[in-house]
Amino acid sequence: FSDLDSGTYFVELYVESNKGCYSSDIQKVVIDNAFIFYIPNAFTPNRDQINDLFMPLVDGVEEYDFYVYSRQGQEIFHTKNTNDGWDGYIAESDEYAISGKYAYAVYILDLHGKERKFQGDFLLIR
Repeated sequence: FSDLDSGTYFVELYVESNKGCYSSDIQKVVIDNAFIFYIPNAFTPNRDQINDLFMPLVDGVEEYDFYVYSRQGQEIFHTKNTNDGWDGYIAESDEYAISGKYAYAVYILDLHGKERKFQGDFLLIR
């Protein structure tokens, strides 16, 4: 994600009639950082450096909580860092999670103060 397009711009509209009359107007346009959210539906944590972490891709976030739950509803991963993802390892059991369906919940406060909640499931494929 990039902030290259955000900022304040001044746009001028110039209009001329077929009789030579003209007018122009200048308006300020503010392009703000957009809220962006994407989450995959599967991942393959096999240490091949491809798709090894399950994590949302987000931008425009003030506060962030990301949870992963087992099939039994137990919390097995949590982070407040948008750059952290779940690697398929369950620290409490000292084991890697088995293939199958898991659930996630993401709670976000965006840059405009709007609370957002996303929930769903995904596949861990070994």
